Formats: sequence, C-alpha cells, structure tokens
Amino acid sequence: MAVKILPSADSAVIVEFGDQIDRAVSDQVLGLAARLRASEIAGVIEVVPTFRSLMVHYDPLRTSARELIGAIERVSTSETAPDRKRHLWRVPVCYERDFAPDLESVAQETKLTPDEVIALHTGTRYHVYMIGFVPGFPYMGDLADALVLPRRADPRVRVPPGSVAIATTLTAIYPLESPGGWHLIGTTPIRLFDVHASQPALFAPGDAVEFEPIDAVTFATIQSATERREYRPASTELLHTTVQDLGRYGYQAFGVPVSGALDAVGHRLANRIVSNDENAPTLEILFHGPTLEVIADSVRVDVAGGDAEIELMGDRPRSLGGGRSVLLRRNQIFRVSRLGDAACCYLAVEGGFAVERCLASASTYARGGFGGLDGRPLAREQASERAELGLAEPPQSSREWPIRIVLGPQQDYFTEAALKSLVRDEFVVSKQSDRMGMRLDGPTLAHRDGYNIVSDGIATGAIQVPGSGQPILLLADHQTTGGYPKIATVISADIPVVGRRKPGDPIRFIAVEVAEAERLCREAEADFQALVANLAPLRPTGELDASRLFEANLISGVVFDDI
Repeated sequence: MAVKILPSADSAVIVEFGDQIDRAVSDQVLGLAARLRASEIAGVIEVVPTFRSLMVHYDPLRTSARELIGAIERVSTSETAPDRKRHLWRVPVCYERDFAPDLESVAQETKLTPDEVIALHTGTRYHVYMIGFVPGFPYMGDLADALVLPRRADPRVRVPPGSVAIATTLTAIYPLESPGGWHLIGTTPIRLFDVHASQPALFAPGDAVEFEPIDAVTFATIQSATERREYRPASTELLHTTVQDLGRYGYQAFGVPVSGALDAVGHRLANRIVSNDENAPTLEILFHGPTLEVIADSVRVDVAGGDAEIELMGDRPRSLGGGRSVLLRRNQIFRVSRLGDAACCYLAVEGGFAVERCLASASTYARGGFGGLDGRPLAREQASERAELGLAEPPQSSREWPIRIVLGPQQDYFTEAALKSLVRDEFVVSKQSDRMGMRLDGPTLAHRDGYNIVSDGIATGAIQVPGSGQPILLLADHQTTGGYPKIATVISADIPVVGRRKPGDPIRFIAVEVAEAERLCREAEADFQALVANLAPLRPTGELDASRLFEANLISGVVFDDI
C-alpha cells in the first residue's frame, strides 16, 4: 500500500502506511516519528504514532499543511534515521483466580485449560504498537493464535487498574480504573503511568514486553514496594545485538543448540576484511543497529551484510560506508545504520572481542543465558598500522533468490498436494520469527495420517510442520531434537540466504537432489573465497582519486572519498 498523507482539518496531518495491524508497518510508523522528532520542523507540536499511521499536530499560525507535507516527504526519504532506544520490560502478573476474573471463561472459549492459557500468554514477547485510550494504556501484539477472541459482548463499567487483558490479536494492561470490553486474565502490581515521572508512561511504542507469572504473596510484596516508589520492573535496552561466531559444535547430544551467525557468509566476510580468523566473534545486529563509543586508543572495525553502513556521529554525522575497514580513535561515537533488505549484519573488530568461550564457542544462546559478550572489552587497545581493506563492489542482494531444499527426511508424512504446494507456492516470513525458527505464512501443508513422530534429530534449515500445517524453518538457535515431521531441509549453501530474510519477505522453494546440494555447497564456498581474494587496499581518507577524475572527464576540480 502506498503511503498517504491526509489533512485533519487545519492543525494536523495523518501519514498512513497501511490498513492493518502489522509489525513491519509499525516499524515504518515509528521510524518516521523518530525522524520528525529529530528534525525539529518549525510549527510541529508533537507526533503521535498509532498502529498504521502517524498523526502530526502542528500550529497553523507557524506553518501550513502544504509546507508541512513537503517537509514530511523530505524527511521520510532520508536515509539517515536517528536511534530509537527501545526497551524489553519483564512484567510480573498474578494469574490466580482472584486476580483473573475472565481466565476460566477464556479457557472455555478457546478450548484450553487455564494453565495452557497462562503458558501461551507468558510464552510470547509482545511489541508495543502504541499508547492510547487512557494515559499509559499499551496496545501490544501479537497474541498466540489460540488466544484470539473478540471483545466481550457486554463491556465492564469499571476495570481495576493493573488488569492484564486480551482481545482480538492484542494484549494490554489497564493503567487506570476505566470502562473496558477486554477479557481480564491477570493483574500486575506495577504502575504504568506516573504523572510525576519525566516520561509518565512506563512503556513507549516500539518497546517489547514479556509477562512473568507470580503468586499472590509476591504480588502483595511488589504492590507495597510500588506504592513506596521502591519498585520498578526489570528492563534492558532492546538492541537485538548479540555476540556470535560460527557456532557451538559437539554438544547437540546434550540438547545444546549450535547457535552461531544466522548469515555465516556475512560473519566470515566481516572478519576477513579486518584480517581476523573467520571464527572470531562478531556482533550480530538484527533489524536495528546500536550506537557505540570507542574507549580504546584506536580500533579498526567494519560491517558486512545487506546495505549496512558505519555512520560517524557528532556535530557533522557522516557515513563511512560498509564492506570496508575503518580506523576509529578514542571517544569517537559511531553507529550501524541502513541494514537495507537484510535482517542482519555483522560488526567485526580487528583482533576480535575478548569473550570467554562457553562450551568451546563465543556464540550467544539467549534462551539458555550463556555465551556472548557479558560486558567484556575489545581484545586490543590499539589498532595495527596497515592500509584499510574493502570490497570493490557490494555483494548482490539475495532477497528475491529462491531457497533450495532437499525433500525429507519425513516427506512421506505429507500429502502429495502438500509436497507440490511447498515448491509451487509462495510463503511469507511471519513476524512471529526469531533466531530459533522462522514461521512461514502461506498455504497449509497437510499431513497424511497425523503430525507426530518419535522425536529425532534436527538439522539447521529443517522445515518442520506442526498440526496447524504452517511450516517453521529452523534457524541457528533451533532445538536439537523434535517430534514434528520435517518435510524438507534447506541446503547448506542457502542457510545464510535464509538468515537475511526479514518478516514480510517472500520465500519460494526449489527442490534439488543431495548430490546437487553438495555441488552447490562447493560452488558457494568458491564464490566466497573469490570475494575475499578481491579485497583490495583502500586509499586514505581524503586522498585525491585521479582515476575518478579521468573517468568523469573533468578539466579541473577535486573528487574525494565520502569519508
């Protein structure tokens, strides 16, 4: 859907990005909100993000709708987006009978037990789409499909503050006593809105929320501490950035996932550009890049994957590009921006990160709580003296490439129609995806006689199909064994390609034989080595590029690198 900018009388305009509740649309809304706030456009009073649109309030005595719409269009096409600090909040909730008036009825309507309802509600990380209705009320999604219910036919006149509720595909918390038509399945003792705080609403659009079950005794303890202003729920800044290497092998027999980089090609390339061993730890950055400060005397870094670039911050922000090494000095601040059409990119540092290895790997396994940086410093205090290296041309985008698979190992569990649909129809990466598995929206894949097998081993790239018929493509943090049949497995050459796909991206599959998959693996490795062999020294910053002068046929003038 094309973006629409619509006037709302003479004091506001609405920028519409879509017509449904969708995580990708929300990211566009929040991205424009951040750009507009940073731009400080004359006459703009405030911006209000919603599910699918951004309302921009303005002073008609200081600007006009035409001027404002022009400014919004210019800002919206800017390639530089300011950082949007997002947090992950862990919210305690009591689901006991006295705190959850609708839990039993929700269980009956969904044909689940109360414990299953609680497990589903606490087993999801929710995205805060917007704040509205009453002060601090967070609209969060997306609920597990099994919990989706319409609003109550008879809304309550009074809903107690702290009530945790569900309706349609969303969950929410009532910050204040108010009317409400949602189903109340629990209560939290925390305060979501405090008029005396610098940011009165606890959550902000773009934050993430996880619910943690507590008992009534714990509820009373937290509630008392909250009233004394001695309690605040745990939160961490949400950067989607972890330390990864090429994985943790030798422990799958003990249930430990391999983990490692989603896009091993991007990880290896980033390391080679700064002359590291290919297995050296890098920072894997998903969707949104961090802002970092150099605390060593000097450091050489690069970023590889998608269109990602390193942007030097300060009074005059400037792009230093991607796919090349850059030498930075103490106290310089930089960030990773413009991931482009890839879900992930990799930041490498010459000498690597001084990360203690856990089970023979530095890779982060977030669900298990081990591996990773854990606050440790860079391995070197000073960069080496050498020329910078970079790619002659950026790698080709792989967003539209078909994904090659080998059928099986349990393709005989599926109907002939399901096997044909797998390689004929298009699937879309679901927003309910993470490093463990990529859920695929699209046609359902029917089983012949049931969807349970005796649990067996799982390879990275396996496509398992549970009873819903919606396939799940298993990624780096996948479980080591499982009891759903696997209709096919992505070939090793295409695992990095899959790792770059974002929610909303299309996926088509092509079936190949094992021998062809092995040949393609060798071919992909040869292509990577050729790419590395073509890494070339780059000119120092600001050095005259005579070849570009001649190519441009300039009589006089100077052309410099962008940095």
